[in-house]
Amino acid sequence: MNIAPYLRLIRMPHWWVYFGVGIYGLILAEGLLQPAIAILFLLTTLAFYLAFSFSINECFDVAEDKLNPKKKNPIARGKISFKKAYIYSILLALSGMIISSYFGSTTLIYVTAMAAIAYFYSATPLRLKSRFLLDIFSHGLFFGAMIFLLPFVAFGSPIGHINLIIAATIFHLSLIWEIRNHLSDYESDKKADLKTTVCVLGKGKSEKLFWWLVALYPVSLLLFLTEIQGILIAIYLIATIAYYFRIFLKKEVNTEIYAGVIYCAYLLSIII
Repeated sequence: MNIAPYLRLIRMPHWWVYFGVGIYGLILAEGLLQPAIAILFLLTTLAFYLAFSFSINECFDVAEDKLNPKKKNPIARGKISFKKAYIYSILLALSGMIISSYFGSTTLIYVTAMAAIAYFYSATPLRLKSRFLLDIFSHGLFFGAMIFLLPFVAFGSPIGHINLIIAATIFHLSLIWEIRNHLSDYESDKKADLKTTVCVLGKGKSEKLFWWLVALYPVSLLLFLTEIQGILIAIYLIATIAYYFRIFLKKEVNTEIYAGVIYCAYLLSIII
């Protein structure tokens, strides 16, 4: 049996940022104080969830991926049949749900809801990915805020207002990721007649929307950082405001600096 197509379906190299969101939630939910077996089960649940989400997306992206030579979708390239890939995806989802039941029925329901949104994002007939605005908002949930909140649900940790604000900033960040991805796939998605938000708005307006979301994101981080006291926060606020004005003056985004602003903000919420 050739396992290469199955490994390619789950697109593991793309996991790191989403796994990072889950680990960040785990830390803030005081998950590191949990037994090692509980932490292992949570991370395994997340791994199966990510594998399923990417795999099911490949199953229903065949038409547009055939039009994009950069895509390595094994179904579109004839390396595996749709039927086998679909069954494999469902088994991944079920495995994650079964493992999540270790934490009780509430977590099982929560993970099932995550998987359902991820499924209907990609799968017909709903295919939220091809519906105006619903594509970016569903992505913000199942590939953003819900991943961050998963450890709180699993460990029964209280979700304070600051954590809800952080979840909202991660939702915002996930919107940025989604629009960026759809901008990179614009040509093939347009040829495949997908009705993504980017395709409906057009490339020009979508780029403006992306730019505004990027520019406003550091400001959204201030919503929870202003609740934390200390000289480091003051330094971060000054640096963020300076960076914000740099974006407006130069009309460009330095991705390295931008990433640094994001990571420093979330790091400060952990160490202070």
